[in-house]
Amino acid sequence: MSRSLPDFPSLEYLKKRAKEGLAFLRQSKPDARLSEVQHALALYYGFASWPKLKEHVVSRQETAVGGRRGRGGGNGGNIGAGVDDAPRDFGGPSGAFARYSEKARLAVFFARYRAKHDARTIGPEQILQGLLQADGDEVARLLGCNISGEQLLRGVARRITAPAVSAIEPAVSDEGRELLREVVNEADRLQNENIETGHFLLALLSTQSPSTHKILVGVLSEDGVSEEDARFNILQTLKRA
Repeated sequence: MSRSLPDFPSLEYLKKRAKEGLAFLRQSKPDARLSEVQHALALYYGFASWPKLKEHVVSRQETAVGGRRGRGGGNGGNIGAGVDDAPRDFGGPSGAFARYSEKARLAVFFARYRAKHDARTIGPEQILQGLLQADGDEVARLLGCNISGEQLLRGVARRITAPAVSAIEPAVSDEGRELLREVVNEADRLQNENIETGHFLLALLSTQSPSTHKILVGVLSEDGVSEEDARFNILQTLKRA
């Protein structure tokens, strides 16, 4: 079953994500190949292989160009947005995964992928890295940083030490579940239906995850950004959404 591709997904977007994923993976697995990440992305979106995913995306792009924007059955329309499509233990309270934006869902994919290579469970640290991998530049903008998303990711990675292990299907840790509950709380407090990157960042800046909070605040401090300023910037962006 597939996981929420947009109605008319971009092949260039998927290629970019695969290349970014490869660069991210090679930090812990230098011999990683692009085909590994492409295959993982294809499986994540519910396709048996990267060529199958490409074929689907090209078909949808051709449909868009032709003006045939129907939402029929099969693979048409918004694919697999239901709660049952959430990765194991990642739905949060009341099936909140259905409220995740596309970037938030992509962050989940990268968090799971990172956990398979450097942790036994998906915790706040993996979720933070997943957010940065999904769109580091957006994270940097939300936090009010003067550095790029890539630099922010490197700063976070320097502060994380984890054993190199391989988990077949990492579950979300207790601390990770606590963070996910806080993400939903942040969205509800702001009366936002969709759960975006900013809600994750607000939760990560809370005291619910002290170790990750320290990592994130430390990286911000190096860039001259205070925790208060970061919160203010995120809140202003979410209120305008």
